[in-house]
Amino acid sequence: MDLSLTLLGVKFDNPLGPASGPLSGSYQSLKFFNDNKCGVMVTKTISVEGAHVPKPCMAGTDKLIYNCELWSELHSDVWIEAILPQIDNVKKKPLIVSVGYTSEDFNYLIPKVDPYVDFYEVSTHYSKDSLSSIVKSIRRHTEKPIFMKLSPHVEDYLGFVKTVLE
Repeated sequence: MDLSLTLLGVKFDNPLGPASGPLSGSYQSLKFFNDNKCGVMVTKTISVEGAHVPKPCMAGTDKLIYNCELWSELHSDVWIEAILPQIDNVKKKPLIVSVGYTSEDFNYLIPKVDPYVDFYEVSTHYSKDSLSSIVKSIRRHTEKPIFMKLSPHVEDYLGFVKTVLE
């Protein structure tokens, strides 16, 4: 069965891929997804500073996994200077780069990661910045597609969508 699709001009072999999270936080993990049959690679959320995550940060049973990790523990320079260029050299499928969190972070990150990105996934749940200023700060630096993650803190979902579309 052919599961291929084209989304905003980018071809995917199929719509399956990892979520941004613990499974996508290193070159080795991205390379794994690049080399297997999933249709896309997705990075762990990159912010300017690496997260300080208390360990252990995951627990599980036979029916669930609880994950209280934050964003990538790696400083953005590691992503910008090593991981993204390395994966770009062997890239076989689209790359979604997850970024967060504030307008200031986006003003720093987007120009530096943009050469490697097919799509952005934008996380806003740790930001107190207005959604409008976040979207404008990203759009100022790229024309690439942006997927906005709905934060559990959003109270007005229709207003969120309207802001993103404007």
